[in-house]
Amino acid sequence: MSIMSVVILVGFIAYSAFIGQSQPFSFNKAIAEGKGLITVYVDGQKKTFATNARTIGEALKQNGVDLGKGDVLEPEADTVIDQPHYNVNVYKAYPAVIIDGENKTTTLSGYRTARQIVESAGIKIYPEDRLSMDRSNDFYGAGTLGQKITIDRATPVQVSLGNKTFDFRTWQQTVGGLLKEKGIELGPKDELNLDLNEKIYKNMKIALNKISQDIIQVNEVLDPETQSSLDRSLADG
Repeated sequence: MSIMSVVILVGFIAYSAFIGQSQPFSFNKAIAEGKGLITVYVDGQKKTFATNARTIGEALKQNGVDLGKGDVLEPEADTVIDQPHYNVNVYKAYPAVIIDGENKTTTLSGYRTARQIVESAGIKIYPEDRLSMDRSNDFYGAGTLGQKITIDRATPVQVSLGNKTFDFRTWQQTVGGLLKEKGIELGPKDELNLDLNEKIYKNMKIALNKISQDIIQVNEVLDPETQSSLDRSLADG
């Protein structure tokens, strides 16, 4: 083995020993000083420091970890530091364009799922709505480079059952399909304002009156009736 190889090997062993001991030393030192230890992961890099800050957000700010618009912090910035050690993940924001029918919204978000990105942009979505996400490289067409999210809205339908009204959203094509999907049974005497095969359309109003016939049996004790009759053949009194 050459002298250079020996030097490199010794240097590597010393470096490994230093790295292996630095984390426990920092942890113990932080505890001794009444501080919390924070390990931050951001952009593939790792940074560890001791802090006496009250919250995660304050600790990052004091140690030069800047959060940009739309960045996502896990745990959240207002998390109170009441444990000896925290692992903190910073998800840097990327541009995204959200296509909702004729509406187009551009946003910055550190979230990675379509629903999280849309909700963080303040756009109301429903469980029945369908979302798809693709990579957008068309700056002139889509208006941004990043993620392209398309929202396919389920059809809103209003169903009245007696004196109660329900707002549903569905992908069913007919009135009968919607009632079956929502678990609404149609009795033989029930009154429906539309045909079961009628096509579903936006803001459709469906009215269903449930008709039932009940037989009620009541047992009562009745006193016998008193009847009076006049017989003139009998003597008076």
